[in-house]
Amino acid sequence: MNAINTVVHSMRVSAVGVGAAPAPRARTRAGFSLIEVIMATLILALGLLGLGAVLPVIIRQQAASSDEALGASAMQSALGHLEGNKALAGENWKKLILGSGLPADFWRRQTWLVPPVNTQDSSTYLFPRVVDLVTTPNTIAASPDVDSLPLASRLFPTPESGEKEPQFVWDMAYRRDFKGGGVQIAVFVRRVDPMATKALTGSLYTALLDPRSPEARLPVSVDAQGRPRLDGSRAGRYSMPLAAAVVVPDSDNPNADRRLVQVLSISDPGDQVNGGQLPLDVAYPLMAQPGQKLVDNLGNIYTVDGDAGVPGRFILRLTRPIPSSVPIQRIGVSPPAGVRAEAFVPPTFFQQVVFTPQVPVSVEVTTKKFNLAPDAIEQLTGQTTNPGNGN
Repeated sequence: MNAINTVVHSMRVSAVGVGAAPAPRARTRAGFSLIEVIMATLILALGLLGLGAVLPVIIRQQAASSDEALGASAMQSALGHLEGNKALAGENWKKLILGSGLPADFWRRQTWLVPPVNTQDSSTYLFPRVVDLVTTPNTIAASPDVDSLPLASRLFPTPESGEKEPQFVWDMAYRRDFKGGGVQIAVFVRRVDPMATKALTGSLYTALLDPRSPEARLPVSVDAQGRPRLDGSRAGRYSMPLAAAVVVPDSDNPNADRRLVQVLSISDPGDQVNGGQLPLDVAYPLMAQPGQKLVDNLGNIYTVDGDAGVPGRFILRLTRPIPSSVPIQRIGVSPPAGVRAEAFVPPTFFQQVVFTPQVPVSVEVTTKKFNLAPDAIEQLTGQTTNPGNGN
């Protein structure tokens, strides 16, 4: 029996081998700890949150860049139309000034005038005759037969372009410019109301250009208080440029901050019902929007930085100061000896701006030149004063 056990043991030893290494153990893979997983998840969440915050900014910047590029094209189209329009020849501007019915000294003030818009087809009257400037400041009411700019010519792209729908519309204001020798025209390009196509089954061109259409729209619409509706609804009215009376706070101080502008009043030429004066608490926020564009009564263009935060006063801040070459307070100068008062053009100073309720994508000021004496109306009507005394 012992011999048998010895033999079995020897067989085992031979099978295994004397001094043989033990069989290797299977390797175990290293995993992530719970803390590592939590930290990785937290970092990923923070990254996604940052991306979510950046994406809207990037989208807005891309949209702004697109608007800027397309708006520049729309502006060039507008300026080209104004340049090539025979109705805007110098002789017609003379006709407007001489036959407007405005007070004889109005044009010598060189402040902005906003032409009226036809409430039916949204065309802009060019050379209407004044009916009542006192009731509705800074606007002129149209007589039946006047030259006008149809809406189709103020849309971009135009209906003839073959594009699916218009994206922009332009409007204007003008003022007498004796220094430049004619009139200045401020052109504002705005986006068509973004929700104008809502529930629209037909073409937007048709809705804008056919007032009899059951789906008729306005390119830019405001409510009864002058606030943008953004839906193009004819339940509102056409959004026209607004005119504001302004001053620089403490303008008599040589160190006055020329980036600050105080708003005294805002008139809406499109409001023929309430006398054209908008409540400042309603209209001022439209003017103080960051990025808003203002054109002063000397033809300078400014960008608004925002509200200045002065309690109890409607004061906004510009992104850059009013140039030192622009007088910010009235300069009392009498006509030189031998010059009649109506032939004398008083120095201009910063007192008025025009702007649009919606922030425009582009603003330009152009000049139409012609020769017309400051006292042309008086010469035409025979109203003159004694020379040399300024009366």
